[in-house]
Amino acid sequence: MSRKTLVLLLVLSLVLAVWGCRSTKTSSGATTGGTSYIVGTYQKSYPWTVTQAVSHADAVLRADNIPIYKRQVGATVATIEGTLSDGSNLKMDFKATSANNTTVTIRVGTFGDSARTNYFFSKLDEQAGYKPGTAIGSAAPAASASARAGAAEAHTGETTNP
Repeated sequence: MSRKTLVLLLVLSLVLAVWGCRSTKTSSGATTGGTSYIVGTYQKSYPWTVTQAVSHADAVLRADNIPIYKRQVGATVATIEGTLSDGSNLKMDFKATSANNTTVTIRVGTFGDSARTNYFFSKLDEQAGYKPGTAIGSAAPAASASARAGAAEAHTGETTNP
């Protein structure tokens, strides 16, 4: 075979290998609160604003004593990055898909860890008052304003008036 043919075959093989790594496996539709997996990253939609989603995530990370080394919050997108006790990185991205709907994307470790990622999604559900097996639209109400104010005071050291 000529050198040109070998190079072409190598490039084609790499393209096919990379394309295969980008496959999508969905456990259930995101509109019903299911978790989607794409290349080591897991996504789930919530009926919250980005600010509410970040607030719930902050409470989960505080409860698990996970130090945050990057936190950027905007009106429609946000990112939180921290380090787990074993040294693994945790990255949470938040993106508004409508006025009151946010997609939360979580990646634990370099290649994604489904068990630990699902742990964080279950903690987010718990923080918001969801019960296992309950559809997103029929969730129990979130914590009261006074409970949220207490959580904010505990995290920031500042007192808020609900």
